Amino acid sequence: MSIEATITLAPEDCALQVNEAHRRGLESMVGSLKHFSEAGLHLKKAQNTVENFTAWLKDNIPFSRKTAYQYIQLHDKVSAGLVNLDSGEFTSIRQCLGIDHDGEKSTYQEDRKTDPRFESIPGLCAKIEQNFKTAARAKPLETWSEDEKRVLANALQPIDDIYLDLLK
Repeated sequence: MSIEATITLAPEDCALQVNEAHRRGLESMVGSLKHFSEAGLHLKKAQNTVENFTAWLKDNIPFSRKTAYQYIQLHDKVSAGLVNLDSGEFTSIRQCLGIDHDGEKSTYQEDRKTDPRFESIPGLCAKIEQNFKTAARAKPLETWSEDEKRVLANALQPIDDIYLDLLK
């Protein structure tokens, strides 16, 4: 059954479905883009049924209007066959939409720091590496106590486990 078949026209039902798809997307490491596309479908349905979509968003949706429109764009690209979310090629909404943020003057950069939807596994790994390099420059590894080294090693163990799973 397609996602389209499960939609009701009542705007309040669309709001519940949008919020639920958004929540599932935030909580999913794998498949989050599918949930965001589903939210876009419900948003589009609401957009076509309510008189003042901007006011409806403000009253019913816990994220920004810009994010709502990105979800709609994502759904449009997926439903048109321009983006295949099963391919594993895409890791972020920006990548799916082909958004280039170099020099963009928006709230995106601030939102990006706190919004898990904009994180990818390679991006998170790069952050870990950068933070480690910064810490090692501030205090060279040779001067770390055994406790500091043990705490870091324990914190990195889940990442090591993921790496070993990838090698299987």
